[in-house]
Amino acid sequence: ESMQKAEQYFQQAVDNDSTYAAAYSGLADCNSGLTWHGFKSPAEALPKAYAAARKALEINPESAEAHASLGLAMSHRWDWSGAEAEFRRALQLDPQYANAHHWYGDYLSIRGRHNEALAEAKRALELDPLNLMISTWVGLRYYLAHDYRHAIEQNRNSVELDPNFAAAHLLLGEDYREAGLHSEAVNELKKAANLSGDSPLYTAQVAAALAVEG
Repeated sequence: ESMQKAEQYFQQAVDNDSTYAAAYSGLADCNSGLTWHGFKSPAEALPKAYAAARKALEINPESAEAHASLGLAMSHRWDWSGAEAEFRRALQLDPQYANAHHWYGDYLSIRGRHNEALAEAKRALELDPLNLMISTWVGLRYYLAHDYRHAIEQNRNSVELDPNFAAAHLLLGEDYREAGLHSEAVNELKKAANLSGDSPLYTAQVAAALAVEG
């Protein structure tokens, strides 16, 4: 709901001022996030994310936020070389921009560069320690590196920060599943699906955990 409301406000902002680069960047990020979490179809949202990020860069080529937003949109299109170039440019322009470190870490995990990914994720958390998504995604960095003990520890911390944060329950449930803690996995993933409003992505993970449990 928060991302959907944010998208509406960013759209109002660009409708009121078509030269406001930061609002286009925010609009891109909302569409990327809504796609990842299963609340919008990629066919609907990813072209919007890409176009909004491009517009932000057209308005302000020196915007770190716009470069990071474009990098995120490119990674969702599997344009790996383009995504990395945009993330690096964002961090060159603003080394303190937490989301650029956060999304670059995600890219690095996907590419199998796990040590670099964890370093970026930890840097993002240092810069924005109360950001629940960043905290949870540090756990995802461990998960994708098959370090389930540290993944569980990190995502338990995220759940403690906000027991109603669906993504933290989702990733904690996936951690438990891979660690062989099947009943714990099912419980966490059911919580995540419920909190998400039964997002298809989250509901599918419940099915996966039930299948593993037999």
